Amino acid sequence: MGIAGLSIQANHMTLHDSISSIDSASNDQAKSDSHARIVASVQRGESSGYEELYETTVRCVRGYYLSQLGSQDFGDHAHDVYLNVLDSVKRGLISDPQRLAGYIKTIAFRGRAEVIKQLITARHHEVENTDFGMHGVLCSAEQTVAEKN
Repeated sequence: MGIAGLSIQANHMTLHDSISSIDSASNDQAKSDSHARIVASVQRGESSGYEELYETTVRCVRGYYLSQLGSQDFGDHAHDVYLNVLDSVKRGLISDPQRLAGYIKTIAFRGRAEVIKQLITARHHEVENTDFGMHGVLCSAEQTVAEKN
């Protein structure tokens, strides 16, 4: 069990294994052509480009988040990956379509890191605000010390 009830299974599925399967079924030229077609279609604002990007990668991204974050909102985090990727493609930030899978990997990895960071921060705040039933004990000990002085 991980932070704040979150189960993190680091060895179950790595980001590389998950997202690399996006490209495993095709040869390099077909992959390159497919990525170039998807990027161009998204840049033109065509819904078919959005759909193809999603359909070719959704199982990998969702599978990665599910394996890393458990059932805790993994769908929301996978959705955020697509929003970031689509925005980047529309703005022309992906200059080499052959690197689309790597870009998706990076966005997913950073999203996972941010989720874990937020969970750690929340857990720290939770621990800081918990006196573990010791408040009364500490107060009486402090009072005893004060009375002796």
